[in-house]
Amino acid sequence: MKLIEYPNPSILLQDAISVIDENFVSHYLLFESTDRIINGKEDLYYGCSIKNDNNIEIIYLHTEGAHYFFGKTNNIDAVNLLAKSLIEEKLNGTILFGSTFIIDNLTKLKKLNVQKTRNRNYMSLNSYIPNDTDIPGELLIAREQDYDLLTQLRLEFYTEEFGGKGVQTNEKILSEFQKNLQSGDIYYYKADNQITTLISITRLPANQIYLPYIFTNHEFRRKGISKKALGILFQKLFNSGITEIGLNVKVSNTKAIGLFSSLGMKKIYETAIYEC
Repeated sequence: MKLIEYPNPSILLQDAISVIDENFVSHYLLFESTDRIINGKEDLYYGCSIKNDNNIEIIYLHTEGAHYFFGKTNNIDAVNLLAKSLIEEKLNGTILFGSTFIIDNLTKLKKLNVQKTRNRNYMSLNSYIPNDTDIPGELLIAREQDYDLLTQLRLEFYTEEFGGKGVQTNEKILSEFQKNLQSGDIYYYKADNQITTLISITRLPANQIYLPYIFTNHEFRRKGISKKALGILFQKLFNSGITEIGLNVKVSNTKAIGLFSSLGMKKIYETAIYEC
């Protein structure tokens, strides 16, 4: 097992791509982080990986935004090796983000006091077997002309997800939403002439899809509509050549985890934000 440092972002990108292509483990988060670094939107102060033969156990990035710990490893030796290369003073007073296994063990080794928030499960699906139900309705691709019909659902999702503690303004959320509608990557489900569910997708490398949000209006929950809408979307995406679909969900949201599990999704790993 060895530690490999990244003297420049291009070498980091080579390892990041191999992790992104190999499996879902943090590939969306890692994709976003490396994209910001490569495009000059965020400075990379230090980066390294822990490799066990050719297998990447951990990718660590220290940027102006935070310290990031990517990898689905359960190898404590990999965490120990990373811990030896990190200086406590550079971690104190910062934000740590990523795998709870890595950070929980790292902070114990470094004897750091941390506050953990925003625990998420990352879940993934590689194939889907249709499970037809008699729930009426249809899944539609949202267009720009649907903006006024869908804005309320988009805002309700943000309010529910962040509990009023989100940092984005309604204006910024809706501005980004309007751009998303132009890409054809927003779907909605309509039943009895009412819009019940809003689903967003992000297309990743290697024919992978990430679902940033799925939101069903409260009055239409517990009726099987969310499962029906996602089932139709999953079948459509896999039929089009997509090889993997992933999403994240609050660890505390057991109902949503149950829904995704019933569709065949598996938990890959858990992440959290740590204030150090």
